[in-house]
Amino acid sequence: MRVRVMRDAGDAVREARLRRGWTQQRLADEARVGREWVSALERGKATLDMGRWLDVVDALGLSVEVHDDA
Repeated sequence: MRVRVMRDAGDAVREARLRRGWTQQRLADEARVGREWVSALERGKATLDMGRWLDVVDALGLSVEVHDDA
């Protein structure tokens, strides 16, 4: 999935979480973040901490690639 805004990142996380059958609380526990933080991420909150976002991505077994679109 191409991520251009935080809403895209939140959608990707939600889809991966639901595919695994996890609740927001389970994901929060696995990533060592709060459930409210996961909820904010899934809603696309733009001011979230990138380090925590990467912890969530890792907990879900996802990867991140950065491409130069120039």
